[in-house]
Amino acid sequence: MTTDPIKSRIGGIAIGLATDCDASVADVQALMRSNLPDASTLPFVGVITHDGQWLGGYSGFKQVGELTAFLDAVEKSPLLKAKPEVRQQLKELAASAEAFAKKGKWAEVIRAARTGSGLFGACPERDALRGAEKKARDWLQGQFDSVIHDAVTGAKLSNAKKRLSKVKRVFKGEDEAAVAARGILAIKRLNFLRSAEARANTKAGLRKGVAAEFKETIWVAMFGKAPAKNSAKSGGVDGK
Repeated sequence: MTTDPIKSRIGGIAIGLATDCDASVADVQALMRSNLPDASTLPFVGVITHDGQWLGGYSGFKQVGELTAFLDAVEKSPLLKAKPEVRQQLKELAASAEAFAKKGKWAEVIRAARTGSGLFGACPERDALRGAEKKARDWLQGQFDSVIHDAVTGAKLSNAKKRLSKVKRVFKGEDEAAVAARGILAIKRLNFLRSAEARANTKAGLRKGVAAEFKETIWVAMFGKAPAKNSAKSGGVDGK
């Protein structure tokens, strides 16, 4: 079993594909047989570039140190280096992303990063683009964390809704806008829940039932145990 740092490195290097060695795709069989002709012990592992060039592989169990050395060699392969024209594109994307980040235009930063993700090759320019993207991701996560904090502490939700409305507006047309929209719905559900819990006849399990609607999202965290005296201390229900 690999450690978390190893898993993260593998995830950063490649997109994984698992296949049954006894019934694998013909192209995969041909690739492995031509590059690991003497492989006899599972697992059979191969790493290739996006256009099918062999970077390295092995068969059998690897200790963490051995696997680390293998990944080091893969990452140093010249086949992974970005071509000059790609570096130029990434340089331009990184410059625009940094400029957008300074203005707080986070959607444009994310779009630049996504364009860059479609270009192949490692280089310092890509690292710069990722740095700008991290600023956008950090801002976005801060908005989401603030909303969840307000929800679990029993605070009023009007400001939380404003944050998500801004995210939805800023990231219009992007995946992040859909996450924010889901969060706004969660706020509505939580307001309903708070109103119900303020009444003596609240049904047991109501909070759990509402939480189930958001179980596959980050917003499920909003529906933990109800804060004590949530209405009296924080002003109760709002932000509908």
